[in-house]
Amino acid sequence: MFAAGDVAVSPQDLPQLAQPAIQGGWHAGKQILRLIAGEPTEAFEYYDKGQLAIIGRRSAIGELPGIANLPVLHAIPFLRKVPGMSRVVELTAYPAWWVWLFVHIGSLLGARNRITTMAGLAVRYGFRFNRKPVPIVGDVPAVRPKRAVPQSKQEAKAAADAERADADL
Repeated sequence: MFAAGDVAVSPQDLPQLAQPAIQGGWHAGKQILRLIAGEPTEAFEYYDKGQLAIIGRRSAIGELPGIANLPVLHAIPFLRKVPGMSRVVELTAYPAWWVWLFVHIGSLLGARNRITTMAGLAVRYGFRFNRKPVPIVGDVPAVRPKRAVPQSKQEAKAAADAERADADL
């Protein structure tokens, strides 16, 4: 039995984010294929791609791995010994927002989804006429359709008769 994400038990202390779950899912799939092929399984090794979060309009924060920690380059041992190559890069404000935008649009599947998302973000963030606040906390009133009010006594009697007929079924 394989598990990935929040339900997985691992010797590593993994963050409760999407990236460990995605990598764990890929790893579990590869291990199932290895078992089917009669090969031994391999241990899971989590690669931290960093963290990014939007904190306001055109503003974000983030931590990205250093050059020596990139997926292809982390296997080269001498890069970790070069000063500054494995340092975590901290981003804030507008540059962090651009990195967040690039990473998240790049991870979308299909050109149509990417173009649609870019157009929506351009309208939302690029023009000054769209400056309405978006509530994300607190009470947000529910939008419910109003019940139809009968126009006359005859319609009210017909509606009541229909309800009684439905109740008898």
